[in-house]
Amino acid sequence: MLIFNKQFRTEEKTISALIKKIDKSGTIVRSYVGNTEKYEFDTFDVSFVMNPGDKRIVVVDKIGNEILSMDCNYDPYDEMQEARSIWFSQTLENARRRYGKEQATKALKNAAKFAAKAFGLKSKKKSQQDAAMNALNRVRNL
Repeated sequence: MLIFNKQFRTEEKTISALIKKIDKSGTIVRSYVGNTEKYEFDTFDVSFVMNPGDKRIVVVDKIGNEILSMDCNYDPYDEMQEARSIWFSQTLENARRRYGKEQATKALKNAAKFAAKAFGLKSKKKSQQDAAMNALNRVRNL
């Protein structure tokens, strides 16, 4: 039973904490270097190395200190390696989803700015001034 293995539980907690940090990070930047997909967050960077025969998660703080390097190659005869392979996929999927959300948010903001310019919508302050002037003109015309 793998769940009774102390190393398994510790690594599972580490991956869970990493996923939470990814979700709570304010910024995210993605880059590719060869077969490595790298995500830069507020306080740490995560690299997903996907070379043939070398599948790893590498976490580095902003100073450059390596915090975690986990071998995630799939091995059907080793339960720990199976679990690490699954964690690799889950963490990568989570980082990609988080990056996608960030990009969608930026796209919506840019679209709103474009729409405001394209349709000649006035700024909030200008709209409030126009509303006050309209009210003044209506009162005068009573």
